[in-house]
Amino acid sequence: MGCLSVLIKIFLFIVNFVAVILGLLIVAAGALLIHFSHLIQSDVTIIVAISAIVFGTVLFFIAFCGCCGSIGDIKCFLILYGIFIFLLAAVNIFLIVILLLNRDTLETTVTNTLDDIFKDSGTRETFYFIEYLFGCCGTTGGQSYELIGQTIPPTCCQNNDFPSINDIADIENIINNQNGTAEFCAVEETYSGCTPYLIDILTTISNVFTYILIAVVVTQVLVVVSAFYLVSRIKKYRGKVY
Repeated sequence: MGCLSVLIKIFLFIVNFVAVILGLLIVAAGALLIHFSHLIQSDVTIIVAISAIVFGTVLFFIAFCGCCGSIGDIKCFLILYGIFIFLLAAVNIFLIVILLLNRDTLETTVTNTLDDIFKDSGTRETFYFIEYLFGCCGTTGGQSYELIGQTIPPTCCQNNDFPSINDIADIENIINNQNGTAEFCAVEETYSGCTPYLIDILTTISNVFTYILIAVVVTQVLVVVSAFYLVSRIKKYRGKVY
């Protein structure tokens, strides 16, 4: 084989060797999560662990085919590897299209969701935690509490220093223990609204995720082309089917 074929073999081997190691690490992480699941006691933990093991195993199998096929000139492995990567690229392209098509609906979805949480007295504690976590206030600022006839909570005030908070109940206790002494602050002293803040964060995350997927698809296309190029070179120079 020529110099180009050798470089492609090295490229495929390095990429897939890293993927093999990553797959094993993901499987190990899933196994550890199952082993210590009794400490968390959540069905979500088991689901995440099993998903990690399945994903890691699939990744290991695909990368193993790529490693063996590229370094050993095994034609059937390279073909199988190329097909798998092509299918993964198709799935990623589908995800990119979905993200791009739903970009305009993100703002509406976040706005409606936060409005529902904010206006429902049963989930008000959850909104307090959102305010504490992100340093924001109400949906559009302190005035959002005034519009529903509620006092501005301490989680909205920029000049409040909170003790250690571990869950939503801690925030509720802090609010109940204010005794009217530090419960209020002027609208001008509150953080900005949570809705625009979270929209900016989620939009940034969505954009970054889209760019990452595009980079992954480009890499996958290069990998597929490289794999089938090696298959053609094997056929030309060896004249055998492995």
